[in-house]
Amino acid sequence: MSVVNLGSLPTPMVYYAARRTHADGCAAICVPNGNGSPFTLKWLIGETVPDAEQVDVLKKTVENGEEKAVNGAPEMRSLDVTYDYVAWLQDTWFDSPGMKAQVVLDTCGGPWSGRARRYLQAVFPKLVFTELGNDEEPTQTIAEEVDRTRAHLGFILGKDGGQLSVVDGYGIPYDPAELNWLLIQSFGLSLQGEVFLHDSLCPPAILQSAVRFGAATQEVSGGDAGFRRAMSVSSAIFGADSTGHHYFRALCGNNDALFTTCWILDFLAHGNRTLAKYRETIPVMR
Repeated sequence: MSVVNLGSLPTPMVYYAARRTHADGCAAICVPNGNGSPFTLKWLIGETVPDAEQVDVLKKTVENGEEKAVNGAPEMRSLDVTYDYVAWLQDTWFDSPGMKAQVVLDTCGGPWSGRARRYLQAVFPKLVFTELGNDEEPTQTIAEEVDRTRAHLGFILGKDGGQLSVVDGYGIPYDPAELNWLLIQSFGLSLQGEVFLHDSLCPPAILQSAVRFGAATQEVSGGDAGFRRAMSVSSAIFGADSTGHHYFRALCGNNDALFTTCWILDFLAHGNRTLAKYRETIPVMR
């Protein structure tokens, strides 16, 4: 194989690099998040999460010592995709109307630390971003910071790189279901004839909203890997779980908290409404 070392990156940027280079596969070793969780491996073969059979074949190959070195194999090389990733975000939202607002970010000491504010500022130069690096109680901390600085909204980018939470201008958090409903509204009529993926905890109000826009709904199990695999198989336009992870066809079925943040900022700018105003239209989530 020709192996490319991407360095230390948020997992969504690894997925981006795989798409950008048309790689046959990619892998990311995810460090523990501090709550006793082990190291985890997220990987793709092509654009698909390996299924149980593929994983079993690989395990048996390794256990049986069948892997062999190949003479003349290419040396590992390094690649910095940082600038290309930011340029892609800029190109994606080059026509965003923009808005003047103050935004607070909390990267929770995770992989977006030191990156989120710089990247978002490059995409939305009219906005003013403040980045926190709080590692404990991020929701409470960002709510207090939004209230203290009179910011218009806040985003919490989780430690796995894909999870996202939002706080409105009053410092009141959206729960995951409310955020999923907001994202369904952002798609609007573009859901016509498309598939929306959800987990078993998705409230009826969200499903009803997706159906009204003309989407077919499909329940998914199996967590992150299940969603990414289902996105690939169904060619769904969007998927959302109950923990704050959002999957887009534009990302080849993967999730990316920074991409979702850009998506929401652009939606708010086009609608010329705040998160607090949208909250007034959210139906009861049961």
